[in-house]
Amino acid sequence: MDHWRPWYKWASSHVHANHRPVDTYLGLAETTVPVNLVEASNSGFVDPFQLTALSLAQLVDTYLRHSKNFDRIVHIDVFHELANEMADIALKAERDSKRAFEALNRTDS
Repeated sequence: MDHWRPWYKWASSHVHANHRPVDTYLGLAETTVPVNLVEASNSGFVDPFQLTALSLAQLVDTYLRHSKNFDRIVHIDVFHELANEMADIALKAERDSKRAFEALNRTDS
């Protein structure tokens, strides 16, 4: 799982003392100008969402392989398939959120 470490560090950058340009933080994926995030945002969480699903699938995989049988192998495969589908779900949710935000801004103008 070491190849995911940069994404984990990126997700933790709001809490820990690394310096990054403001527009590279989570929550600012749609911004076109440098801004400071001052409240909750559901922007830019596609990668963390997918990585969480993959981590949970790995955890379930490890747990179920403790004593193998056919049912457990099928469950492992199902969990990995679901984890892979999470990326598409997260991308769709982010697109929908962005469209809703843009529509809201159009009506405010």
